[in-house]
Amino acid sequence: MQNSHLETEGNIELNYVSAEESVIIGYNLTVKESKFQGGKLESRAWTNQFSMENCKLDGCEITVSGKGLWKNNEFDGCKIETGSEPFRITGNMFKRSPVGLRIHGNSGSSNTLTFNTFEDNKTHIEIRVSEGFEQNMRVENNVFGKATHAVKIQSFNRTTREGWHLGDKRPVSWKNNYWDNRSATDLQASIIDAEDDIKLAVVIGTEPQLTEKPIMKVSDNQSITLPDVPPAIQRLATEKHLPKWIFKAVGILLLSLLIQYLVKKI
Repeated sequence: MQNSHLETEGNIELNYVSAEESVIIGYNLTVKESKFQGGKLESRAWTNQFSMENCKLDGCEITVSGKGLWKNNEFDGCKIETGSEPFRITGNMFKRSPVGLRIHGNSGSSNTLTFNTFEDNKTHIEIRVSEGFEQNMRVENNVFGKATHAVKIQSFNRTTREGWHLGDKRPVSWKNNYWDNRSATDLQASIIDAEDDIKLAVVIGTEPQLTEKPIMKVSDNQSITLPDVPPAIQRLATEKHLPKWIFKAVGILLLSLLIQYLVKKI
């Protein structure tokens, strides 16, 4: 697809598609094993879902109104916003973007952000706060690499009188993430309120932190962390060994030859 415009109020399913500078807009939008260069992907209506798996996107705009399910995708220089409904984002790469991922949501959502890699973004994650929705975010086992700011907190619902955020300022635990070996002081300095208000809508706790960059593998909707395996051990584990009876037979043969040799000497 080149410079195409596909828009419908129905469902769209794309498999093994290559698109350049194309606009694709639907309600339930399912995309697998595809590549996109520029253009826009959008799912409309908050009751529906945008599902994407094993895709590669470069310089695209992605807008989700409803639920989001993203697994094992690579987003390079993309503009991405989640919807106000629950999302599950696992095993993805977000890189070389002004904002790696913009998160919207509400207090009724159960949101999961696990086993993703954020690298070379100006800001890795921007949270758009409304009514303290972020309390239900599970952020674990992600890799956060180089960035000007790790996380920005920004509101889009504010009181008209005082101008404060509407969040309830409860702590949110982001545990077991790798933060590129930042010190606790440096990390907290890179988690900022984007509008510099006195009253933050959320306080992000980052302990405990991973001290080594994990190796990620996501399969069958389950996320696991694989440890580094020394090459020698890995080789031994993958070598095909001969059956044990062969070793026993060789041993018996050598022993019989040794006995015959000794008998002759005597």
